[in-house]
Amino acid sequence: MARPTDWHPLRESDPVPGDPVEIRDQVKRMKKIAEYLRTQAEALTAMADADDLKGNMPMN
Repeated sequence: MARPTDWHPLRESDPVPGDPVEIRDQVKRMKKIAEYLRTQAEALTAMADADDLKGNMPMN
């Protein structure tokens, strides 16, 4: 759905100015970053849960 071009009945100009194409590009970029961060969080969680990475405390 296209945004209206005539905002005169409501106000002087577009209440949310911006380039729709640029905004879509930024959304795509942010989604990629979010997916990368989710992948990294899963990897860190897997490392933290791995038994072979836990150290042994010496008994005195």
